[in-house]
Amino acid sequence: PLRFLLADDPGAGKTIMAGLFIKELMLRGDLRRCLVVAPGGLVAQWQDELSSKFSLQFSILTREAVEASLHGNPFAEEPLLIARMDQLSRSEDLQSRLRSSEWDLIIVDEAHRMSAHYQGDEVRETQRYRLGKLLGGSAVTSSCSPPPPIRARTRTSSSSYPCWTPTGSPAEEEAERGMSPTCSDG
Repeated sequence: PLRFLLADDPGAGKTIMAGLFIKELMLRGDLRRCLVVAPGGLVAQWQDELSSKFSLQFSILTREAVEASLHGNPFAEEPLLIARMDQLSRSEDLQSRLRSSEWDLIIVDEAHRMSAHYQGDEVRETQRYRLGKLLGGSAVTSSCSPPPPIRARTRTSSSSYPCWTPTGSPAEEEAERGMSPTCSDG
């Protein structure tokens, strides 16, 4: 799978760049199914911007949509979907349904929220981190929008961000060398 990192200053138009990318892939016939995962407070903004600027009609995954799903899997029924990061990370049932669906593109907004944390010398995987690992294996192409480049913790590496590494597994050499987050294609 291909992985892209779209990093820029706040307010620089990362959502617009992502929308252009989605639209271009659709025009080329390379994208039919797209999942956007964003913090809860940003899902309506994503839906509004994709609709108003690109005429893309994304549905938002709600509790009602999950319950009303005709085939029991809302991910299989909606080709253009926006989901709340915490809604997915806290529900093993939704993760199971997500695992059985395929996407041409997955976009993760504010991917830094999916980072693992260090406790001493050990990496502690969070629910969001495990969601990132799941998402990293569910798409042909994925794009992550990370935090601004300044981080308080110097031990951050691509191993802390599961959707940035080809397999979602820790890249220990990078952590030891203190490299900054990277994206790679696998």
